[in-house]
Amino acid sequence: MKVENKDFSIEEVCNLKSKIDPKPQYQRTQVWKIDRKRLLIDSIMRGYDLPKFYLNKIPFNSFFDFEVCDGQQRLRTIWEFYEDKFSIGKDLKFEDENLDGLKFSELPEKVQIFFLSYKLTITTIIESKSNEIRDLFARLQKGMGLNQAELRRALSTQIGSYVESIVDNHRFFKECGFPNLRNKHQDYIDHVISYFVNGFNLDMKGIVLQDVYIKISPYQATQYVKELSLILDAMEKINSYSKGIFKNKWAFVDSFILLFQNKHRKVDFERFKNRFLYLENKRKEYRGNPKSLIEKEISTDFDKRLYDYILAFSKDGNLKANLKKRNTVFDEEFKHVFFDK
Repeated sequence: MKVENKDFSIEEVCNLKSKIDPKPQYQRTQVWKIDRKRLLIDSIMRGYDLPKFYLNKIPFNSFFDFEVCDGQQRLRTIWEFYEDKFSIGKDLKFEDENLDGLKFSELPEKVQIFFLSYKLTITTIIESKSNEIRDLFARLQKGMGLNQAELRRALSTQIGSYVESIVDNHRFFKECGFPNLRNKHQDYIDHVISYFVNGFNLDMKGIVLQDVYIKISPYQATQYVKELSLILDAMEKINSYSKGIFKNKWAFVDSFILLFQNKHRKVDFERFKNRFLYLENKRKEYRGNPKSLIEKEISTDFDKRLYDYILAFSKDGNLKANLKKRNTVFDEEFKHVFFDK
């Protein structure tokens, strides 16, 4: 790996925005909230030093000259502030001038000049192998709170590329009704890919999901993405009757698996929605005291199957025994929504 260190002014970095890809596959999605963005701008205005940024030079790319290896959140924040997308927070002064609540275009000229002249230290990677870039990213992020889905995203795999494309482009995720915070959409997909590979033979834990990513061959990845798209089409139709119906992870995973197991049968999507909401409402009603469902002397709604389902849902839902138990319940509860062609 060959690198080059250089100081760039914020103005230069803003002028380069169209040439920098802030979100290569291994990067996390944008997660900073407004308070953290304002804190960064506050630090710049006070002249505090910022950690250096890492850019990777990408030759033969028709869209970008660089991609961000480290500093995505900070770069996005600087660009957004420069474009007047948020204002400065409270209690910030510049040479006795109060800047509270001002956007960039509203700042006095001397403050704008100071901001645009502020120097950012950027390490540009001018020669490397793809695995070196991902290794650098993983090392830079250690101790910075990446979740398991983000770590899997950092792996160089064919299935990872496919999952990213599905999450970004499939209509289900555009209409699902729940946000993709910290790669939630990818995490849901990773769990069903684990089912493709392992069935109910292994728990769906972090290390297992990561191992699945590594072991899937390019040919298998191509086959799995076809299955993913097919079942997501069905889930999109169900979601159209009740937006956000699959926002809970196990609601998504359990429904996906059942639909996959019945992929050669017709589905009454509206009836599926109605049955799912009934089961979900019952789960919420009894989750505080599921034992009452099996105490015949006090229960007016005896239901051993629902009791088993709630227990398998509420704790250690990723264990293979609980995944299988919920699937058994789903198979019985939804048997009237599937029809032979």
